Amino acid sequence: MEDYSNIKWYKVTKENFDIYNMDEEYKRLPDSVTEGMTDLGKIVAKYSAGGRARFSTNSNIIVVRAKMTLHWDMNFDLYRVDEKTGKEYFAAGYRDTFYGVHEGEFSARIGEGMVQRDRKWQYYTLNFPCFAFIEDVELGIEKDAELGKGIAYKYTKPVVFYGSSITNGGLASRPGMAYTSLISQKYGLDYINLGLSGSAKGEKAICDYMASLDMSCFVCDYDHNAHTYEYLEETHLEMYKTIREKHPDIPYIMVSKPDCFKDPYDARRRFDVISKNFEYAKAQGDKNVHLIDGKTLFEGEFYTACTFDGCHPNDIGFMRMADKIGSLVARTLGIQEEKHDLYI
Repeated sequence: MEDYSNIKWYKVTKENFDIYNMDEEYKRLPDSVTEGMTDLGKIVAKYSAGGRARFSTNSNIIVVRAKMTLHWDMNFDLYRVDEKTGKEYFAAGYRDTFYGVHEGEFSARIGEGMVQRDRKWQYYTLNFPCFAFIEDVELGIEKDAELGKGIAYKYTKPVVFYGSSITNGGLASRPGMAYTSLISQKYGLDYINLGLSGSAKGEKAICDYMASLDMSCFVCDYDHNAHTYEYLEETHLEMYKTIREKHPDIPYIMVSKPDCFKDPYDARRRFDVISKNFEYAKAQGDKNVHLIDGKTLFEGEFYTACTFDGCHPNDIGFMRMADKIGSLVARTLGIQEEKHDLYI
């Protein structure tokens, strides 16, 4: 265990940080919504996927201390935010591989890497794990350093992503590599991650809740969790109608599942359902509905190298998804496409 005698700890609460995608109890969805979901959905809704804390500091050491009940991983990661462009750049990773109820400290002396040692104020995003149940998080900085609030996103009205374990972030090596996070990093976009691993069933409760959100764009990516294409047919159009009733003009992006090579026949039937709903929307006069065929998300050389298990994307797969989906999100929101350099 490292010596943290020079560290001052701060609870990750709204008083000290800007918190996104979750409430003070580290939940993504209110109980009133999860009551209308499956038993598994009630559990998965507690995952901290997409949870973030934004802050600023002039400390050269940033430490994370967390208490979690975890299911898959205990990865946090930290990104530095460019205050001019809003883009984010990887600064540090925090990882522990203990499975179960755990209380641990994850440290990174970021002053030894990309951050200078001159006590310069920097803005940060701390990404929470994709598949963990969080009970408490504290952030530590040097005692003679200062802590401030985070910088606002360049585009403050969030993009809402609804989908399966893929949207949830599985199986990215760390939370910042999930496609939703990569899109946010590149464009300076706030976002809401409602990836519900194995539980994105398009129930009325979740559809009504999502329709109530103030959003800039909606990405519908739950194909994988519709257990049959018939079920997808029953729910997909209803979700579109529910969202459109409250948000008639925002970009609405329909996405089919990317791992089409596993079962091309089933994948094509599912895409046909989504494509039919896309054509229906256009026939109703919808000029801001868009369609991405999942078979194009991994396309290119080494497309079979894009998953961990033939289904869930690895970091290569998530990068390709972020490129394809992110470009469309940016274009529909009128955001200029710019190169995202590795370092600043």
